[in-house]
Amino acid sequence: MNQQELAKTLMDRDNERAYKITDRIFWIFIENTHPSYLNDFIEADPDNPQGTRNTERGKELFEELENFVKGTL
Repeated sequence: MNQQELAKTLMDRDNERAYKITDRIFWIFIENTHPSYLNDFIEADPDNPQGTRNTERGKELFEELENFVKGTL
């Protein structure tokens, strides 16, 4: 494996770790949010009747958390 491939592999691994950590933090936040505020962050997903998706504010929160996590890894 050359140096570029190794660097890409390590970056991909760090990005995956950052995503997993961020996802867990996000859902801890959602699970502890008062129900009256949940619609600010998640909404029913019309493409998946049993699922949810992030609202614009939820996407912004996830992105901010992910950037923080990436910066700390």
